[in-house]
Amino acid sequence: MKNKKWITHLKVTSFSLVLILFLSGCSGNEPDGTKNRYNLVTRDWVFESYFINGNEASDHLLISNIFEEYRRDGVYQYSYVSASGKATTNSNPWMLSDDEKIVMLNDFVPVAGFSKEIETLRLTELLIVKLSNDLLWYSFEDSVGIHEFHYVAAFENSKY
Repeated sequence: MKNKKWITHLKVTSFSLVLILFLSGCSGNEPDGTKNRYNLVTRDWVFESYFINGNEASDHLLISNIFEEYRRDGVYQYSYVSASGKATTNSNPWMLSDDEKIVMLNDFVPVAGFSKEIETLRLTELLIVKLSNDLLWYSFEDSVGIHEFHYVAAFENSKY
């Protein structure tokens, strides 16, 4: 009788262990969390804040209603409204770097009339600072300094 209990216990324990290993392996994440970065990036994003050299500078922007979309077909689309009220939408090819830490744009992306200090912002490589289901923060450096943009996911508008 003691043997039957031991065998039953062993079966339950083995099944539980296999189930735990299976479920933990299904997350799709590498230990550093990078495997699913492509899936996290591909969605619609709404601008939240802007920093220059670590200082909040959203009030320096001359553009508003800033949206970005990273599509699965490799198209990056961005839109904004200029200080004069003109709505602008542009697109460009995009991809992640091999280490999935940089969003690479195929060509520079000009944003005219960007801020009080910068007439035209030119983007080519965006270093991902923070990325989750609902946050995308990226930065890049130019002659003015380090620019950091914070976006939140536009779940209600997302096509993904």
